[in-house]
Amino acid sequence: MAAFTVTPRSNFVDWSSGKASMPATGTRYITISTGDMQAGGTEVLTTIAGSAVRPQLTSAMAAAVAGSATNSVAQISFTTSAVNGSPVVVSWIAIYDASTAGNLIATAAVTNKTITTGDALYIPISGLTIAAS
Repeated sequence: MAAFTVTPRSNFVDWSSGKASMPATGTRYITISTGDMQAGGTEVLTTIAGSAVRPQLTSAMAAAVAGSATNSVAQISFTTSAVNGSPVVVSWIAIYDASTAGNLIATAAVTNKTITTGDALYIPISGLTIAAS
């Protein structure tokens, strides 16, 4: 289950109570980490891909169905580098509002995956669901 960070939760509460307008939407990006980024986890995209530029998430997702959930409609690929010499265990994903740096939006645990040189890492079509309840 995904855990939204304080900022989107606060924005939703303020919008729901009429205290503020919802912030403008923009492109969202996804990354991988060795732990929950909200609790000191480490982003490992640079280690695996050789680049800190996160894959785009927005264009890979469908609009929410009945306002409660959205599924990936395209494969989301994390390019692996031929130079990642040490195995890395990916255990979390995180959503940001920027391709590098930016604000953390949400995190979720995933099944542990050990990545070594030459491995393919991707989220398949329909492999990611974002839901609010």
